[in-house]
Amino acid sequence: MIVLTLCFFTPLFHGLPEAVLGAVVMHAVARLMKIAELRRFYRLNRVECALAVLALSGVVLLDILPGLVLALAASLARLLLVASGVNLSVMGELAGCGVLWVDTSQHAQARERPGVRVLRMEEALFFANAEKFRSAVVALALQPPRPGAVAIQLRANRRLCITAADMLRALAAELASHGVLLAFVEPAPETLRMLRQNGVLELVGKQRIYPGIGQAVADLQSQIR
Repeated sequence: MIVLTLCFFTPLFHGLPEAVLGAVVMHAVARLMKIAELRRFYRLNRVECALAVLALSGVVLLDILPGLVLALAASLARLLLVASGVNLSVMGELAGCGVLWVDTSQHAQARERPGVRVLRMEEALFFANAEKFRSAVVALALQPPRPGAVAIQLRANRRLCITAADMLRALAAELASHGVLLAFVEPAPETLRMLRQNGVLELVGKQRIYPGIGQAVADLQSQIR
């Protein structure tokens, strides 16, 4: 019906007053405004509710295309802000469960092995959060009881960008200056290739790439004793 109207019946609307056309548009927009859905958004996630209101306001006040561009820009900014965060878990061994390493903040009974601090990056490491990651790792490496080695698990990264790889090389050198060994656990093939080509493995040593946390901790403990 809409297509037929646009193709054949638009001349009928030429003589209508602008107030009537405005009323038609307002009626159509009012039917698109689902207040109950906005309330549900507000109840579940206020940030997403704000984005929805921004998109609606932009379309109504600025026109369709500028409003959509504004909403898209706001959504991309939020995505970048969320993705640039750093969530590092300090891993500990869970007693009585065999070889099981878990986040110590979620399992109070989990314990770190003496001398080795195992860190797991929960999000992907890339240019937007690389510097925050470096600062967080250094802070945890110097936090008492100060470990002799830090093992980083990068399971969330299937590959590394150049900025992240450069940061890891600088991190390895900084930890070495503090007398702390650096190791990597379960790096993906593409991540390992970047570490090799970027010179990170030359600083860390190929022998400090481990397939699992248990093996990494046992070997690192033997090296720092």
